[in-house]
Amino acid sequence: MVKESGMKKALVVLIALLFLAGIAEAEKFKRADKNKDGIVDVKEKQAAKKHKKKAGQNKNEVINEDEIAAWKKLRMEKMDLNRDGKIDADEKRISWRHVKSRANTAIKKKYDLNGDGWLDQQEAKKLLKDKYEIIKTKGEAKVDTNIEEGYDTNEDGVIDSEEAEAIKEDANL
Repeated sequence: MVKESGMKKALVVLIALLFLAGIAEAEKFKRADKNKDGIVDVKEKQAAKKHKKKAGQNKNEVINEDEIAAWKKLRMEKMDLNRDGKIDADEKRISWRHVKSRANTAIKKKYDLNGDGWLDQQEAKKLLKDKYEIIKTKGEAKVDTNIEEGYDTNEDGVIDSEEAEAIKEDANL
């Protein structure tokens, strides 16, 4: 009877561990599925492995608190241009000049000329230049990327000719 009770407890513990492992795997899957299509394709798997390697500076593929703090510090150094300890709307808007943007949409992939999965400064500038040309011709353009979101000051999903002046200035057009 005692042996049976111990086995039941062990079985409950095993089931609980399997359940928790399943939750952890589901979270990994959710993070890896960047385009949210319910499938982790080869590119998403490779990106997840690459991200994991890059994030763990001590090469153990585990991101610890020190590494998170180092990443936040580096982000602040690159984006907080006026060094006030905060990233304001203008600094966030022009972050494409200093921080690469993930090419995770069809439009961004079109501008990822070197095919590395990221938009660098020149690629982002080309995207904004083309968007500016559309706005000059048609008077406005739909916001298609997170890079453009910073220029949509009234947050209506459209960049009009007035809002496009900031694109012109930031991209030196």
